[in-house]
Amino acid sequence: EASSFLDPLTNIYNRRKFFLECQLLGNASYPQAFCLIDIDNFKQLNDSYGHDVGDRALVAFGHLLQRAFRASDIFCRYGGEEFAVLLGNCSLDNARDIMEQLRARTHRLTLNLADGRQVRFTTSCGIAPVSAFAALQAAIKQADEALYFCKKNGKDRVSVHTQAGFI
Repeated sequence: EASSFLDPLTNIYNRRKFFLECQLLGNASYPQAFCLIDIDNFKQLNDSYGHDVGDRALVAFGHLLQRAFRASDIFCRYGGEEFAVLLGNCSLDNARDIMEQLRARTHRLTLNLADGRQVRFTTSCGIAPVSAFAALQAAIKQADEALYFCKKNGKDRVSVHTQAGFI
């Protein structure tokens, strides 16, 4: 049943469907990049404006993801305020450019509240290379480390996990 593969709030793939789709890619002969995106200060957003505004932020970001990627890319709501993307046939440099563009587009998202206030939010993203589905778990760990590096260094940024460290 298709609805069991969609996140009920954002109407994009859920984590389960994401991994099923990634499995179908198997051992791709082209470069792939795994990206882990987090809405910055999401707890503060919920605490300051209420969970309905937090939900609106998640939905707005989900819609942005639907417009931002190619049909061949796989993305999902990974959990809470985290989203995952697998960019196929994409170098790390290109992945970084794509995620920087997404970050810039997120800056332009505005949630209009009933009282006239406007709410904006930012995102951080960690990126890691993926060579095959079997290597996806290692890439997830590396992307999570790159995301942590972003958070530790001021948020609202993109970081790539490389052999030499984070860039």
